[in-house]
Amino acid sequence: MAVNPKGGASSAGGSSWPRISLQPLREANAPIVANDPDNAPIGEDPQLESLEERIAAARKTEDERVAQEHAPVVRAIGTQVVSTMVGYPLGGIIIGFLLDKVFHTAPWIMLALMFAAFAGACLHVVQMNKNNAQ
Repeated sequence: MAVNPKGGASSAGGSSWPRISLQPLREANAPIVANDPDNAPIGEDPQLESLEERIAAARKTEDERVAQEHAPVVRAIGTQVVSTMVGYPLGGIIIGFLLDKVFHTAPWIMLALMFAAFAGACLHVVQMNKNNAQ
């Protein structure tokens, strides 16, 4: 018995198995089988391209939404921190300068209020940070 190149056994006189042609079974609407090289699709499936486009659009929309939600919060907190760290000591310097002029104690009241206002600004920033973390 000789071995058929397609992996089957054949007899010396020919194949005992009848050859069946699948061509009449194929119709225009028949589904494409994954390992059918004669009927393989050319290019990508349009449904996959459409899905990829929709996924990309959804990701872009979601990224924009997240950026819009978080950006103003960061700017507002940054503005509050800067204004607190500059405004408190500056206010302490101005008030201390005026009190030093009234009591003739320059620069002691101004320095004391500046450092006290800076400490108050640091405490206020820490408190803002705790409130935003919750």
